[in-house]
Amino acid sequence: MQKKAYTGEEFQDASNKNFYLIDKTKMISTLINSENNAYLITRPRRFGKSINLSMIKEFFEKPINEIENEDKKFVFDGLEVSKDRKNMRHFHKYPVIYLNFMGNNNSEDSSSIINFLKAEISSVFIYYKSRIDFNKLSEIQQEEWNKIEQKSDGVILQNTIKFLCTCLKEFYKRRCIILIDEYDKIFSEKLKSKSMLKTIKTFFSNTFKGNKSLHFGIVTGCLDLGLKELNSGANNFAKCSLLKDDYFSDCYGFTEDELNKILSYFNISDSKEKSDSNKKKDGIKERLKKKYDGYSCFSNEGIVKIFIIHIL
Repeated sequence: MQKKAYTGEEFQDASNKNFYLIDKTKMISTLINSENNAYLITRPRRFGKSINLSMIKEFFEKPINEIENEDKKFVFDGLEVSKDRKNMRHFHKYPVIYLNFMGNNNSEDSSSIINFLKAEISSVFIYYKSRIDFNKLSEIQQEEWNKIEQKSDGVILQNTIKFLCTCLKEFYKRRCIILIDEYDKIFSEKLKSKSMLKTIKTFFSNTFKGNKSLHFGIVTGCLDLGLKELNSGANNFAKCSLLKDDYFSDCYGFTEDELNKILSYFNISDSKEKSDSNKKKDGIKERLKKKYDGYSCFSNEGIVKIFIIHIL
């Protein structure tokens, strides 16, 4: 049966046998073998930033029970990451904290951004309260947890995720993985308050630097907005962009070889076509090259040519 092209952002859905999947799970192997514990990954839209974070979450997050485990345990069968037993020792072993700031499209002032962040962080606390034995936390921890979950006044926003990591480490006996998608959405163009910017950047600093309960963290977005500035202290990020990416250069978008496989699978001919004036037009691959021109991603291994396809 002919497989379909998947256009969503959920890896578990994309790995369904009905969809054609380009295997990018080597990214997981890189994360397991790397000594870095914080990455800032920036790419233009439609490069697969969100689905790759979903893939990482699916691989590392420990299921809550046997039913959830049954739903997820075969998702990576046959993919590159599953072929190395060392990788599979990390499969479904960690607490994974996932935040997506995409929903902050309409926040233009400090108070609305703070309220948005509190709501997003609260949802993560609600999610994990159902996944742990909450009563095993100390009374002080339970009280602080409930304040954050209820978005109470007086909560120190900058420390919330670090606090959650500490609690989850006690329960899981493993350090946490933190994934933040669309981080640049909370930096509104109309946000002029330096104190607010410092609050946000201190949030990133406290979350990703000096957090002893952090295994590794990934922050993704379209733009590098300088997390190192304003004395945020978040200067430990390995920056991974099109200009230079020594870790994931071929994990976003499609390489030329992957593009050829896609065109071949969907029987899309690359031969030149005749136009109405009987002049031969370029094949679809050449037209894609001209339309998107490819992106050159620089890494220690050389230049990788990357393509994106909005619609096949």
